[in-house]
Amino acid sequence: MKQQRESTRGNIQFLAKRGVADKIIARELKVSLKTVRKWRKRTDVSDKKRTGRIPRLMSSPTRDIITELCEDQWNASPAKTAKILNASDDFQQRCKTVSASTVRRFIRSTEWGKISYKPTVKPLLSMKNIADRIAFCNTVIQKGYTAGTPDAVHLLDHILFTDESVVELWPKPNRQNTRIRTSNPEAKVVQVPKNGLKIMIAGGLASMGLTRLHICEPKATINGEYYRQKILPVYFHSIGSSEDPNLVSNDVLFERPSDVVFMQDGAPAHSARETMNLLSNRCSNVWGRGTWPGNSPDLNPIEHLWGVIQDSVFIEPRPRNRCELISRVQQTWDSITETETRRLVHSFPSRINQCREREGRHTDY
Repeated sequence: MKQQRESTRGNIQFLAKRGVADKIIARELKVSLKTVRKWRKRTDVSDKKRTGRIPRLMSSPTRDIITELCEDQWNASPAKTAKILNASDDFQQRCKTVSASTVRRFIRSTEWGKISYKPTVKPLLSMKNIADRIAFCNTVIQKGYTAGTPDAVHLLDHILFTDESVVELWPKPNRQNTRIRTSNPEAKVVQVPKNGLKIMIAGGLASMGLTRLHICEPKATINGEYYRQKILPVYFHSIGSSEDPNLVSNDVLFERPSDVVFMQDGAPAHSARETMNLLSNRCSNVWGRGTWPGNSPDLNPIEHLWGVIQDSVFIEPRPRNRCELISRVQQTWDSITETETRRLVHSFPSRINQCREREGRHTDY
């Protein structure tokens, strides 16, 4: 580019010395008339050295301090880092200051500061949780759930994963992660109710489909009595029993109800003595407290469905009241296909193997 500019300027001066008119030179060389008049008066073709102060270089100790304060540190910001540096004894004695933009430019010039990542929030695992997760993975592997054989497929097809979840109509946005670029100043205000509407739902996931979705009553407390009287019958209905007069063959999700493994986490309502006695009379195998490890939502495939249902609430037009919210949730639940449920249930062996490979730590699910 520099050589091309200098060549054009040399041609201007050459043609001008031969008496060619400025307009003709501009037309022939495809430059402006102002450029021709400027360079025909010059004897050289090089750019003049521009004036301006020499940019100050950040010292090595300052770069080391910024790296120590910001690299691999949560919630580290250029503004906070600049404030710490300016308040340090070294900067105070030398009357030196550094701006947040300078710190930001240095961070972005480093290998570790080019891209920022948002944290993935997962439950904190205690040593007992890790030990329980490893023991559960070993048990599942020993029983053949991860073998990939026809027998393993039969075992997976007879697991009923259950859980409860809250669905919010107007969850409060995260001020740090929520961003909008707009020319409309009013768009910067997000209005949400002080007490947003939310509902509690409960359901079960099996390879052959889903149980009926239970919508908990308003202001209901999910204690042992409510769980046994309202939620467990929904699960038992999908497992199948000759004692249920309202049972329809299409509602049963398992070929052999006697082989069903009932999975639930260790919530107090689930682990109550009366609840466990009722489950032991209906199911031959229960993965509950003592078997299913605590703080392990990543091992339960039904957690994926709760995310799908919560995301469906944000689709416009949004529900405006409890009835519309229940209708939207029920519609999303009914739209989940058998292909999706089979894929989720058959992801269970991958979750177990990954958890074991990571020695009980969190998986990517």
